Amino acid sequence: MALNACRRLTIPCISSLNNFQQVRTTYVVKRRNPVGLTKPHKMASLRARHFVYETVEDNMGRPQRLMKILLRKYVEDVGQAGEVVDIKEQTARLLIMTNKAAYATQENFDRFGQDVKEQVTYSSKYAVSTMQLLSKFVLNVSMNKETPWTLEPWHIRSSFRKAKVHVTESAITMPEHVITGPDMALEGKEFYVTLTINGSEKVTVRCRIHHWATSLSEKLPRVRDHWKFPVDPIFSEDKKITKALPEIIPPVFDEDDNFIPPVRKATAGRK
Repeated sequence: MALNACRRLTIPCISSLNNFQQVRTTYVVKRRNPVGLTKPHKMASLRARHFVYETVEDNMGRPQRLMKILLRKYVEDVGQAGEVVDIKEQTARLLIMTNKAAYATQENFDRFGQDVKEQVTYSSKYAVSTMQLLSKFVLNVSMNKETPWTLEPWHIRSSFRKAKVHVTESAITMPEHVITGPDMALEGKEFYVTLTINGSEKVTVRCRIHHWATSLSEKLPRVRDHWKFPVDPIFSEDKKITKALPEIIPPVFDEDDNFIPPVRKATAGRK
């Protein structure tokens, strides 16, 4: 009877251990009031004052140490496959658990050396994140409403500079068709340029023409958050490029002109 009762008490405790998660935190404490000496084979007589502790060391506020790891795959904003990088311990362990990295040991160099050589490499560790950012970017190209012009790479470079993106003219590939103006039929419509990043990766960027005038009477009315709404391309054959780029989802406003945040789709597997 007593044995069965003990087993019932231990079963919930053992099963609950599966729900625990390891946390790398350490507290070093000491008793404010030391416990007095006791006789051999006797338990110490503890009072309430003996359970008052003082913190000697708290590792929660300690900055994370850097860990040296070998990257097995390209990791965005971290490095290329085959590189040895020093990153924070928490991030390093996550990459090791997901088989994206390994401990920087000679054994791992010999073990994963061939696999690393077969991985796709990029010009820099920020190349992929830069491509993702520019593919969602909408560049406003302001052109004169009164003086005739022909769109050239330096117009695109100046527009990027106003958007705090620095590119060279040699990295800009203009569309095949020549765009001239002023032409109010082009107002607010899209065309696409191709940027070459570090002479290697290529990304397509949306550009929209806006006619600008110095006279207040000639200025066009302001369109609120025009970059958040999809528009038609200037050239009909560019619709394939529009579908290949990330979709622009227009914002929704209520009757009081307040922004309504989009409803997130439920993740598969969750109720």
